[in-house]
Parts: sequence; structure tokens; C-alpha cells
Amino acid sequence: MATPSSSFGALLSASLPLVISGLISGFFSYTSVELQQYVIEMLAPYVSPSTLRFSVACTTIFFWLVLATKVNSYLSRGAENNWVKDFYDWEEELVLITGASSGYGERMAEMLAGRGIKVVTMNRSPSKPKIAALTNLHWYECDITDFDRVSEVARQIRHDHGDPTVLVNNAGICSKGLILEQSIKEIKKLMDVNLVSQWKMLQKFLPAMIKKNHGHIVSIASIGSFINPAGLGEYTSSKHGLLALHESLRQELRHVHKAYKVRTSIINPAWTATPMIANTWEPSLRRTGTPILTTEEVVSKIVDVILSGYSQGPVVIPRYAGFVTGLRGYPAWLQEITQNYFHALEPS
Repeated sequence: MATPSSSFGALLSASLPLVISGLISGFFSYTSVELQQYVIEMLAPYVSPSTLRFSVACTTIFFWLVLATKVNSYLSRGAENNWVKDFYDWEEELVLITGASSGYGERMAEMLAGRGIKVVTMNRSPSKPKIAALTNLHWYECDITDFDRVSEVARQIRHDHGDPTVLVNNAGICSKGLILEQSIKEIKKLMDVNLVSQWKMLQKFLPAMIKKNHGHIVSIASIGSFINPAGLGEYTSSKHGLLALHESLRQELRHVHKAYKVRTSIINPAWTATPMIANTWEPSLRRTGTPILTTEEVVSKIVDVILSGYSQGPVVIPRYAGFVTGLRGYPAWLQEITQNYFHALEPS
């Protein structure tokens, strides 16, 4: 857990560029001409006046850009969280993760439980011995597309541990194949896992959060919520739907339930080396040199979002790919160029 001193250090480190650039810009904008000239003459042996003026101009531009970015972040976080704060006592919280037998979910459960947080998982397969050995991690066998079983397990979790205060809807599967080749049975299976099951999980665990006005729904989506490579239509359709569910949920919590402290976050990672793509897309991704994230990179960010106690999202990983969130606002020609960049890949 972060200590007050480490939090202060992080704040100071993040603010230092803004403070330094602001002081330099302010000095050359608001002090007397005589004082400015004195400083220029002092620095003359080391830097020419023209170079100094150019550097000050660049510093001023940098200052305003950083300030605008920080103001934007402040306003966004406030709006996403209804301008209200909440407190999470991680010795008392209960985190529920679906699909935690491998990939993101497994590592997430391990990291959170390793911090002393109580974690329950719902998987078809049992946790690996290393994970199962953690005394504050509890596994419940459940196929989340078996909605009767979900209801049964939900009752058991509440009986054994109480109401989860963080729900991580992580379970998901990936498909391969073109639209004209996929069967309706395959499509229904993927939609049940990736999308419909999340409705069921919300219906079972969200009411307690609303009643207490405390909790966090974290949805694990994909960069496929915004882009649509050929051969991934079934998968990206489910992730577009998940983004719509996330946005609708946020509006219902705010306007219908008045649960202003119930947080909602959606995580949108790019291609990641997990078992889900190991035998389908990963070989062709590596052949074409497409960047592939590690599980650790993605899960570390997800855990940061959970521990922050704030709504965030869409959170695109890696951060530099965040431009895709505004894709629908681009001119048509730029949208097509961007979509074409994420070119069709032939799955193995």
C-alpha cells in the first residue's frame, strides 16, 4: 500500500516540471526588463541571448501544455466520479474476479491477494497451486454462461464472505475467422462469455453496492472496442457492446440509482501475450512485428485502477494508443487510414 510519504513524493515528482517551467515562464513574462536583462547578461558566457529567448519561448509553451493537461485530467476525474470522494479500506474490501484461472485474471488475483486483500474468483478450472496456496484467495467453480450456477455461486459467496465491493468482469474468449465463416452457435457462445454474462454478474452483485453507495465495477474490454480488424468481427462486436454496457451503467448509477460513489472503470488493452491468443493470433502478430504487451504490463495498470478507488476509463493500454478512443470523431478519410493501420491478420 502507498504510504503518505510515497504519495507526497509521487505528487512532487509529477508536479516538478510544471512548477519549474512555470517559474521560468513567469520570470521572463512578469519581472522588470532590467532584471531580465541582468539575468541574460549573467548567462551570456554560457548561452547566447537568442538561444535563451528561444528556450524561454519553448518553456512557456511547455508550461501551458502541461497545465492544460493537468486541468483536463482534474476535470475528467471529477466528472467521472460525480465530484464525490469515497474511501476504500483494503483490509475490509472483497474483490471478485471472473475468469481467473489464467491470463489477466490469474495474475490479478495473485497481485491483489499478495497485498493482503481478500479475493474470490469464479472460474471453470481451479486455481494453480501457487495461487491456491494464498490463504486470502478463495476459488468457486463456475461456468459464467450457466446463469443458474452463477446465481447459486453468488449466494454462496455472500454467505461465506459477504458482498463483494469490487467486481472485476474479466472472463473472455477470442475467436478467429471471417463473418461469413462463423456459425451462430460459435457467435452465441462468445457473446455469452464476453458480454451477456456481465449482465448476470451485475444483476447479482451490483444491488448491494448501490444499497451501500460503495463499490467498483471494473470491466476488462479491449482496444477492439474502438477498432475492427478483419477476421475479428465476432470478438470486436462483443467489446463494442461491453463499452456500451459500461457507459449505460454509469448513467443508470448516476441518474436512476443516485449511487454517486459506485465507481465504474473499463480497461482496453491492445494485443497481450495470454493463453487466449496463444494458438490463434499470436504467431501471425509476431511474424508481422506487431507489438504484443506482457500480462504484467496490463495487470499492473488494472491493479492500479482498482486500488485508486476512482472511476477511470476508457483506459487504453498502452497509453500511446489512447488516440483510438476518439476515432468516431475523426474525418471519414482519417478513420479509414486508422482502421487500415490495424490491418487484417491471418490467424494461425
